[in-house]
Amino acid sequence: MFGWCDSNDTFSNCYRYLIDYQENQKIWSNNYLKTDLDDYCTIEDFKTGLLNYNIVFIQEHGALYKNIPIICTREEYDKSKYNDDKKHLIFTKGTNGKYYYYIKPSFFEKYYGDGKLKDTIVWIGSCHGYQYNDLAFAFEKCGASAVVGYNESILLEYDKCLQNAFVYDLMYGSTVKEALEFSKKIWTQNDKDFTTKYS
Repeated sequence: MFGWCDSNDTFSNCYRYLIDYQENQKIWSNNYLKTDLDDYCTIEDFKTGLLNYNIVFIQEHGALYKNIPIICTREEYDKSKYNDDKKHLIFTKGTNGKYYYYIKPSFFEKYYGDGKLKDTIVWIGSCHGYQYNDLAFAFEKCGASAVVGYNESILLEYDKCLQNAFVYDLMYGSTVKEALEFSKKIWTQNDKDFTTKYS
């Protein structure tokens, strides 16, 4: 679930990350990992888009709402849509003056409750995704076997590098904890150290 930009946003600062994820999709698929990439994630996509995967990467902007981590989308608010989900969504004005949807943790419990994410690893590549427990706990309640996230804002480049090492170490038989430690050993413990080392 890649929501920083889409294939039409060639002038976006995030477009190069989309290209990287498209390359990863090819590489991982060639290594017998079925890989899909949704580069414009609507609320409708989020209702079913996490099903039937061993690992789900949520690459969206993140924010805090009353100390609750929320997922920011690029889908513009439309008052005629998603009326059944009003209590699970927020809409807020962006810097461009348009209103966009934000997803609360309860949304995932509504659509993935009853263990629909059983044995899935969920990687929240969003700022503040694990700063408080609500979002991670929501995924755990949906059956996720592990949830990875960040407790502050996160540098996109660092997140991308961590993910690559994480996936490859899992392919070699490591546990989630071992793969995460391996990633951080290679790419440093945080994005501040990463910037110092690689900039």
